[in-house]
Amino acid sequence: QAALPCALIVLGISLSRYRLRPSTGSLALTLVKLGLFPLLVWWFSSWLPGLDQAARSVLVLLAACPTGVNVLAFVKQPEDTRAVSSTVFLSTVLAAISLPLWMLLMAA
Repeated sequence: QAALPCALIVLGISLSRYRLRPSTGSLALTLVKLGLFPLLVWWFSSWLPGLDQAARSVLVLLAACPTGVNVLAFVKQPEDTRAVSSTVFLSTVLAAISLPLWMLLMAA
């Protein structure tokens, strides 16, 4: 039960050491996560037999969610913490724009 609060504390500590300056790598990861990944899920789910539109919409919207804080557990080098933390933050902020767009697309 303490895993998520501890991960959020680690993220906060790692972000508090420096100003947020997203690199091209973190921006690219964010764009892939919020744009390309949901698009691929939509495309692959259209090929699955027996999957109705509601289930496809749920899969796409789950894929369009921001990068989770749990990815910090996979950081191997201390200097990578900045890029990963920036990706988590940036994807969370930009998901406020991209998620409603994906919702509109899935409703059409």
